[in-house]
Amino acid sequence: MSEACDHLKALHAALRGLLDVLREVSRRDPDFDLAQAYHRHRSRVEAHLLAALSCTYHPALRMALDVLDVLPQTLHEAAMRVSWFRGNFGVVVPEHRDLLVIVPRAVELVMQTTADLRCPEASPLEPPPEEARLTDRDRRCLELWREGRALKEIAQEMGVGPETVRRYILRLRKRLGPDRVPYRRPR
Repeated sequence: MSEACDHLKALHAALRGLLDVLREVSRRDPDFDLAQAYHRHRSRVEAHLLAALSCTYHPALRMALDVLDVLPQTLHEAAMRVSWFRGNFGVVVPEHRDLLVIVPRAVELVMQTTADLRCPEASPLEPPPEEARLTDRDRRCLELWREGRALKEIAQEMGVGPETVRRYILRLRKRLGPDRVPYRRPR
């Protein structure tokens, strides 16, 4: 079981690295360094996931394999599956295809396996440092948005117009990344 725990810990670290690369792609155009980092982390994820599965069969780990099976081979392909927003322009990828939604699901499944096997726990995904520096108004807007409230409801509660709330959401999405601020409010 110790070997499985070691692979799960390494898998968790590789997934976090992969997620960091994808977040960076959502903020800027991919370059050679990002492509190398993507390939390195993707290879590690694949190797450690298969190694963990060879040590122990766990349903959540099998589900993680299914989730990660959709990872593109190259960063160029992956960049087309990441929602991004730069300046006043952005692209929204459907949630079921957005890697910034898919990879965190895999992290949760790995964490579940780690807990079920009673391995020393890896640290959960922390919010990026940008989220800690939000103003109270931005934090409140984000909280209401994540609750699934409509723009008009948020605007009414905050005492601003719906267009102002829309700009808050877009700014928060740009600042925190598409994986932290969904384009469409949850229902």
